[in-house]
Amino acid sequence: MNSRERVIAALEHRQPDRVPIDLGASHQSGISASTLYKLRAALGLEQHDIPVYSLFQLLGLVEEDVRQALGIDVVGLFNPADMKNGVNNLTQPLTMCDGTPVLIGDNVAYGREEDGSWVIYPQGDRTARPGARMPANGFFFDAMRWTGRRILTRIT
Repeated sequence: MNSRERVIAALEHRQPDRVPIDLGASHQSGISASTLYKLRAALGLEQHDIPVYSLFQLLGLVEEDVRQALGIDVVGLFNPADMKNGVNNLTQPLTMCDGTPVLIGDNVAYGREEDGSWVIYPQGDRTARPGARMPANGFFFDAMRWTGRRILTRIT
């Protein structure tokens, strides 16, 4: 069976030749950019900055060479717009806390706080209050809810 036949058989509750494999074809089956970077190294694949298709979760884009190496059956089809309706040209570099080099949308405005945490500004507006924060040693962003000038809670 090829990948398409395998997935269709599973969806139709028929026995495929093996369980279809999905890694990174959706936000639910995504892989941390940091983990993907390490996986590429373990597989002996070319190391490069990991494109991030989900900024809040910092999920890495699983590329064809990884899909081939692992026999992945499912390919993600992602909207080129992000949740703020900006087009994701994944060209802006960011380095994660463990040193993983990633590429995020070039329309994303972000900054570093005194405590080392990262913040994202809504709609690329650095004059606005940050809408998300990632701790200095974190691997994903938390949405923030504001009351007046103080943070009320972090939404997780």
